[in-house]
Amino acid sequence: MTVTVGSSGANEVNDTIKTRMVKPLSLGHAPVKSPISDKLQFEVIDPHDLRESQIYDFIKFRNSQEGGVGGVERQLHGREGESIFHSLLMRMTNGPIRLALVRYIGDDMLVGEPATLLKTGDVVASNESRQTHKYSPEYMRSLIAAQTSKTMDELTLQFTNPDGTPPFSTFASIRDSVDGPLKPNGGLGFLILALVDRRLRGQSLSTPLLTNVLAMHHDSIGHDYVFAYGRLPELGGERLPSGEDELNALRTEARQQFEQTGKVEIQTLNRYVQGLLDGNGRDWGLGFHRKAGAHAICGIPYSYDDPASLNCGALVIYDLKELRRQARI
Repeated sequence: MTVTVGSSGANEVNDTIKTRMVKPLSLGHAPVKSPISDKLQFEVIDPHDLRESQIYDFIKFRNSQEGGVGGVERQLHGREGESIFHSLLMRMTNGPIRLALVRYIGDDMLVGEPATLLKTGDVVASNESRQTHKYSPEYMRSLIAAQTSKTMDELTLQFTNPDGTPPFSTFASIRDSVDGPLKPNGGLGFLILALVDRRLRGQSLSTPLLTNVLAMHHDSIGHDYVFAYGRLPELGGERLPSGEDELNALRTEARQQFEQTGKVEIQTLNRYVQGLLDGNGRDWGLGFHRKAGAHAICGIPYSYDDPASLNCGALVIYDLKELRRQARI
């Protein structure tokens, strides 16, 4: 038995969780900076009500932004394209993956520099998330509460081994685990990947996309918490931002540690994360989640295979009930 929430807000009992939706992209409290803001459609792909073109649109968009190996056309046609399509379809049908798209529904127009044609129906942003049972809602609640009594280093050690290595579940282990289909009001939401069309970056699309995804996890699946390992791409950056002397010293220290030992010390990582929270500089990876209302808990070494972040991340938790009370989702 599963539960979905209809437009009336009443619980309806169905055989499967239905998350399929198509609606205007809700901008919430995000500043409206984009001339196309009122021409965007938010849709969640549900394997129980699936149009094959949606998955092809997602694959084509993802590869256009990531520079997929072999090029877009090769990945959309022939055996390789079929393999990618069916792999993604199986992950959605037999696993708790949900894909959300933002589609442009206005008239064809030129965008970007150099200008290229944005066509009606084009996907301009995507978000991949899932349900996981690796951790419990109670554990996430306890981590948020512990921020008032424990240091960030203590929270990292609570989440990892004393040397900063697993048994915590890495990004890849959560992303790739096979947990079966979505289950109602169970487990947690986990954010995997968000992409915005390069031509439209800086037009305030990423935060509205995320808040719509969070609302979907709360309203359609029944999650109380969604979490992520926020990237820290400025940590390993070779170009040091001007005016961030304290954070730049930590970036240099972290790179030296990583080059010498293959890891960043917990104390260095958390001083960097705390410096970001104190407003001493910016790292867009963590800033993205903070802007959307996440609690930044602590730094997590070895969370990603991500050289730009020196394989580090920050554990961030979204309290969806809190965000709903604040009218942020």
